[in-house]
Amino acid sequence: MQFLSIVFWGNPLSDWAKALGTTVGLYLAVKVIKTILINRMRVAAEHTRSSVDNIILEVAVQTQELLIILAGIYAGLHFLTISDKIISIIDKIFYIVVALQVGYWLGGFINHLVIFREKKQAGNKEEQTAVHAFGLFGKILIWTIVALVTVQNVSGMKMDALITSLGVGGIAAGLAVQNILKDIFASLSIFLDKPFLVGDYIQVGDIGGTIENIGLKSTRIRTLQGEEVIFSNSDLLESRIHNYRSMQRRMVDITIGVSPNTPYQTLQSLPALFKEIIEKQEDVTFDRANLSNLGNYTVNFEIMYHIESADFDLFVQRREAIYLEIIHHLQEKNVDMPYPTQTVLLQQ
Repeated sequence: MQFLSIVFWGNPLSDWAKALGTTVGLYLAVKVIKTILINRMRVAAEHTRSSVDNIILEVAVQTQELLIILAGIYAGLHFLTISDKIISIIDKIFYIVVALQVGYWLGGFINHLVIFREKKQAGNKEEQTAVHAFGLFGKILIWTIVALVTVQNVSGMKMDALITSLGVGGIAAGLAVQNILKDIFASLSIFLDKPFLVGDYIQVGDIGGTIENIGLKSTRIRTLQGEEVIFSNSDLLESRIHNYRSMQRRMVDITIGVSPNTPYQTLQSLPALFKEIIEKQEDVTFDRANLSNLGNYTVNFEIMYHIESADFDLFVQRREAIYLEIIHHLQEKNVDMPYPTQTVLLQQ
């Protein structure tokens, strides 16, 4: 075993073997413990109401692979003789990784709290949106503190000098990320003012859909066609938003055109006919029906009624039923609903 006495980079191979064995052994041990812990905590979380096992599970899941590897390397280095300069560099790298890991753990803890509160406030969209907002800004605060503390300890700068330098550099950085900051402040305005909540149906220009997620930079909307439309928060707030959340009834205004050749008595009877048709429909309130104008090809009647619900599907169903009934009764009365035609005269 004389080859173990061979010196490589200032250390015999025997010490390198001990360092490697410690690194690999510690890595494998922690990986096994992490896997067992995650599996057991998942089973426990499904069968208990306590949130402790959920927190432990979240911490285990958020433990990064890089931390485990560096922890093994850091432990193995104790068997080697290394210069103070290299040790100092390794210490700083390890400190950065540990700080990032603490950020992941705290972020995971906030995720758990957000999910817990959202389940508890199921059905209350305002509370769920507020919880999501606090979780989002809680993460921003955590990572800001982690970044400041890490830079202070790694660079050796004092906190007041660091904040001052950030203030000077922040002007240049702010100009560079102006649009990003604009979206972030817009998200803050959305969370505080609540012009819309997750689950609301809104209309922005010619795009309408249900709010699925309000993020730090963008808001995601699911349209009736099933596609996902993503708006930047600043663009969304600068647009005119129609929010149907508080709508309790829907007014419908339709126009029915009949032939100018329709007899006078029949024209007189049509408003009463339209009223009768609409009043037979459930969840529908008749408003008025009047002859509104004389078109180029038709005599036009304007009909107004209210759907006593904000349900879009109900609106579509009742509108269809009313149209079909109107067409049916007009056909029974031999009343035509003309459409523009064009006659072409050919000369031979």
